[in-house]
Amino acid sequence: MKSEIRKLVLWDLYATTKPSLFDQVAALLSEQQIVRSPKQVIDLWERREQMGSTMIDHLLAAPHAQADLIKQNTMVLVHTRDPISYWDGDETAQNFIFCCVRQDISKVAADSVTATLRLAISEKAQDAFQHDAKSQIITALNF
Repeated sequence: MKSEIRKLVLWDLYATTKPSLFDQVAALLSEQQIVRSPKQVIDLWERREQMGSTMIDHLLAAPHAQADLIKQNTMVLVHTRDPISYWDGDETAQNFIFCCVRQDISKVAADSVTATLRLAISEKAQDAFQHDAKSQIITALNF
C-alpha cells in the first residue's frame, strides 16, 4: 500500500536561526509544489510556535502545520550542520521533523504521522540522533 505521506530529507542544512530554517524548508516545499506559498506555511509554523513548544526532547523538534494550502501530506526530516540556539527559550535544536498536513488528512495518514513521531522518540532513533548517524536515523524513522 502506498503511503499517504510524502517524506523528504534535508541533511547538514546550513541554518543558524529559526527564521532561516523556516525559509529553507518552506522554499523546498514550494519547489516540490507541496505548498502554494512559502510565506503562508511559515506563518502557520510561527503561529504554532507561539502556542507552545515544538520540542519533543533535547534532540528533536517537530514544527507542524495543518491547512488546505498544503497540497500533499508531507514530513521533512531536517538535520542542521550546527544546532540552532534558542530554539525554544534557552534550548537548542539540530534535528527537526516538519509535519505539513492537509486539513482533510485521512485517519490512515494521521496515524502514519503519529507512528513516525513515536519512532523518533524510540531508543534506537535517540541513539542515532545522538551520533548524527544519517542512515540510522532514516532507517529508524522509516524515511
